[in-house]
Amino acid sequence: MNSTGAALHFPTNRDSDYTIMRPSFFPAFPAFPFFPGFLFCLLLTGLCFSSVALSQPSLQLPLRSIGPAGMSGRITSIAVNPGNKNIWYIGSASGGLWKTVNAGITFDPVFDRQPVQSIGAVAIAPSEPDVIYAGTGEGNPRNSQSSGNGLYKSIDGGTSWTHLGLEQSRNIHRLIVHPDNKDIVWAGVLGDPFNPSDVRGVYKSEDGGLTWARVLYSNDRSGAADLIMDPKNPDKLIATLWEYRRSPWDSASGGSGSGLYVSLDGGDSWSEVEESAGLPAKPYGRIGVAIAPSQTDRVYALIESQKNALYRSDDGGISWTMINSETIGSRPFYFSELHVDTQNPDRVYNLYSRLARSENGGEAFEVIEDWGREVHADHHAFWIDPDDSSFIIDGTDGGLYWSRDRGEHWRFAENLPLGQFYHITVDDEVPYRVYGGLQDNGTWYGPSEVWSRAGIRNSYWRELAFNDGFDVVLEPERGPWVYALWQGGMLVRVNRETGQRKTIMPVDEGEPLRFNWNTGIAADPFQPGTLYIGSQFVHKSTDRGASWSRLSPDLTTDDPAKQRQQASGGLSIDATAAENHTSITVIAPSKRSEGLLWVGSDDGKLHLTRDGGKSWTDLTAKLKGAPPAGWIKQILPSSYAANEAFVVIDNHLQGDVRPYLFYTRDYGATWENLLENQALPSYALSFVQDPVEPRLMFLGTEYGLYVSLDGGGSWEQWLEGYPSVSTMDMTIQRREGDLVIASFGRSIWILDDLTPWRALAADPTLRDEPLQLFAPPATYQPVIDQAPGQRLSPDHLFAGDNNAREALISFWVGDPSIKSVSFTVSIEGQLVREWEQPVAQGMNRTSWNLQWAGQAIYGPLMSPVLEQPLAAPGRYQLQMTAGEISQTRDLTLLADPKVSFDAEHYADNLAFRQKIESLQRQSKDVLQVLECMELQLTGMEGKLAPSAVADLQQDIVDVWELIDFRDFQGVISDSDRLSHRLNQAFYYTHSPYEALTSNDRNLGQSLEKQTQRVLEAFSSLVTEAWMPRTGALDLSDAGAAGDRCCIESGDLKHPAVNQSARCKRE
Repeated sequence: MNSTGAALHFPTNRDSDYTIMRPSFFPAFPAFPFFPGFLFCLLLTGLCFSSVALSQPSLQLPLRSIGPAGMSGRITSIAVNPGNKNIWYIGSASGGLWKTVNAGITFDPVFDRQPVQSIGAVAIAPSEPDVIYAGTGEGNPRNSQSSGNGLYKSIDGGTSWTHLGLEQSRNIHRLIVHPDNKDIVWAGVLGDPFNPSDVRGVYKSEDGGLTWARVLYSNDRSGAADLIMDPKNPDKLIATLWEYRRSPWDSASGGSGSGLYVSLDGGDSWSEVEESAGLPAKPYGRIGVAIAPSQTDRVYALIESQKNALYRSDDGGISWTMINSETIGSRPFYFSELHVDTQNPDRVYNLYSRLARSENGGEAFEVIEDWGREVHADHHAFWIDPDDSSFIIDGTDGGLYWSRDRGEHWRFAENLPLGQFYHITVDDEVPYRVYGGLQDNGTWYGPSEVWSRAGIRNSYWRELAFNDGFDVVLEPERGPWVYALWQGGMLVRVNRETGQRKTIMPVDEGEPLRFNWNTGIAADPFQPGTLYIGSQFVHKSTDRGASWSRLSPDLTTDDPAKQRQQASGGLSIDATAAENHTSITVIAPSKRSEGLLWVGSDDGKLHLTRDGGKSWTDLTAKLKGAPPAGWIKQILPSSYAANEAFVVIDNHLQGDVRPYLFYTRDYGATWENLLENQALPSYALSFVQDPVEPRLMFLGTEYGLYVSLDGGGSWEQWLEGYPSVSTMDMTIQRREGDLVIASFGRSIWILDDLTPWRALAADPTLRDEPLQLFAPPATYQPVIDQAPGQRLSPDHLFAGDNNAREALISFWVGDPSIKSVSFTVSIEGQLVREWEQPVAQGMNRTSWNLQWAGQAIYGPLMSPVLEQPLAAPGRYQLQMTAGEISQTRDLTLLADPKVSFDAEHYADNLAFRQKIESLQRQSKDVLQVLECMELQLTGMEGKLAPSAVADLQQDIVDVWELIDFRDFQGVISDSDRLSHRLNQAFYYTHSPYEALTSNDRNLGQSLEKQTQRVLEAFSSLVTEAWMPRTGALDLSDAGAAGDRCCIESGDLKHPAVNQSARCKRE
């Protein structure tokens, strides 16, 4: 029975009585599908999703996405609006759905507020292009495949989404919308690769996804590998079913459930194409099919069988001929993707590790994009313009590319941050750097922030090693050496300063070593140059990998049944280290006790040594409640006590998606699963405990990030400014107190300054306070440089979120009546800055830009960012006020470590800058008064002789032109007039770090003298020309022009200027 009480049955073909309904408790919700306290259960399973509702008031703030985007990530689906080909929808394997409205100049995520981020298919309704269907869960079932929770629909071009059901489908690989009816939809469901499941095959909806009928099915191991429609006959569909299964140690493609099917009535009934029609003998594996749009009787099928080959039909799929078995590519389980030119039925594209093209109907293929050239390898998604087949879009493991000349030249979408990071590491540089390895995109490092313009560009990132990147190990002491890992234990020592690289993977003549796809590795926290790496043994090096010794016996089950990787793959062998098993996945040395190492394996074995490897204790049986042979994903030794540790177990590769996080207080003698009965929707992948406040914890899962403020007693999903993306690894940068996250699909994120959450975890009663200002972190006053490479920042360039030259200020608002607060920054009683800040209930954050209030000018190199006088390093006082509540905290500003700091230099430069500002204000006030005098003259033409009016007008012009030009056409940007010289003088104030030079002082004196001459001329005009003819200068009597005749500053001091005319300043 399902959760609505109706029995479910699964027909082989069309069953008009069978539907999957969207249950009444799963409403058609706009953009954000989870509401506070909202709980729903997965249809057919009873597995519950819980939003773990945001607390009221919310304790969350947005995270900072730093990229990178230069490596991008796997693209799974491409859909282009047929009526406006500037609009594309791009589905990613685990990074959500993206939209461009300008043909790839910019992209925006449109799926971030949905509970899953793996996209398997996206389809636009041709008859109404704002109707979009998205199937979740990618259809490429590799070892790192991400899963989904069904089908979604948008009726507003991706702005908001409604969930349509098929929750247990796990992976939807194909979607087709009827060309004339937006409500008729077909879904090709691949299904769960790790479990038998009846939710597989081809489904059809005739009511826009409200109900679904399964119309094609073979068995509980076979799902839809491909689904295409005849573009000239929407009743004709061709589908392929694929029997496939995966385990942690094996993958098997092929079986009796695989087949090629044709429907001529819109999917209501299907006929299987038999061997007698020209197909190979069964069993089949994965089959990819394509129809030639310009000649729809031409159909191609790439069939995995005992002899993989390309087949062609010229009668619409009735009969078939094998035409090519040699140049058709490899790894069918991961690819099997064909596309036919929209105007030439003989031009066929074959997507696999390379991109190949045939010009003779598939009889021979030429590789047009080889591995590692203009376009990244591993091609998964493709689109050909139906009107201009020279325009193609290609989705790969390394992002999105497009060509306007049929693949001769390519453009890369360098602004899609879809990196699938496996691991994350940080160092202690200033600013600190972030290191990590990505699926099929190598191992890199880059800055957590940059002290330059334009954000964190892709060009700041440096590659350490290629292939599938994994962990990066740093030595405990600063130095040039880093250790980068790629799949199967391949370890490289890199000198970061020189670029030298040396492979140091252990070799052993005694017996073959079993290195995991994601091998365990660590550096000894006490001994520089000492490394550990795991095969089935722990290997130790004390000379930076020059030599290795075994530190342990085999710490796995050594099960020979799980060591047949060379035969893995099924019909087509696929032995790439992805299924290497009975191997060590985690080595975790304690930083509290030298010689204490925790070691975990992919087959559930947990060991501990407390004497540097002389003896080992098997703790596996102590993990009560752990799944048998569960993959040990992470071990986190406590930073508080040597006897404490946390273990993350991920068992989803065996079909178990429950989360496991075990905690011990007694060196592993007993364990507690902190996630038991927590109703989290998916399996755990990573964990970190704050090193300052033990009750503050973060958990990464397949469906997002969670936080606990009570030591794991309860968990809340972090939904503010962070998508529900696979959260593979985390670490905390100790000096800065930042949480740094490796997402598997959306690159790297940072939650800056954990101080406020530490405070809430330590004292939960702070949530009841009406207002609470948290201690701001120490902040650097950096020298800001220009970004490298290019000066400007066109829209297509990626720039990660940067927080340079910002003092973060966090505060809690518990009183709903407080709508805004005011802040002041001062030093030694002198006001530096003040502002008003609107607030929301809960956690809030603002920032001070480390500048005094003052004249905003262009920065160095004419940066478009305006700057005011920079504040000197020192201790400032930050005050927050709301009504009668006022709180004060110290705010420490640190000097840029790259430059020397002298307080006198800063003070002298500030005085110099402020003096120039004062001179500029005086000159502007003079111009303001002159303008008002001219306005008054217009009303005196009947009172004064025309000659007197003309004389006064000329006198005004004479003084005006001492300051600036007037009444001219063109541009004058260089002159010796006062306004120009004052503007130019600000260029001399950009470096407060250095002592004022004699040149600076001479400039200041010269400007003071020139300003004095202007003031003298102004005074002479007022006292000798104006007053004898008109009387006292009273700007308050300027009539209708009075609102234009006030004086902005108080710098102009003249007895003839009526002080009541001064503007009221904010």
